[in-house]
Amino acid sequence: APEVLPRWLPLESNPDLLNSFLARMGVSGGQFYDVFGLDPELLAMVPLPCVALCLLFPSAKISKERRAEYKDKLVDSPETKGLF
Repeated sequence: APEVLPRWLPLESNPDLLNSFLARMGVSGGQFYDVFGLDPELLAMVPLPCVALCLLFPSAKISKERRAEYKDKLVDSPETKGLF
């Protein structure tokens, strides 16, 4: 049986990269910004209006070797061509 790839693609947390991805998807009017913390003083630095907060964090349940294996498979996959 063929091996099933993970359902969630690993995401890069670079706002410039995410903004480029939005543009390629045809989304206009949205922007990603870095959020340096969830304290009120740090959230006040986020431009308004803010309609969503995307939290990206590593999963300790996936080993470095497994992450590298996922990345290699995803890079070679036709479904993700051009994302890496």
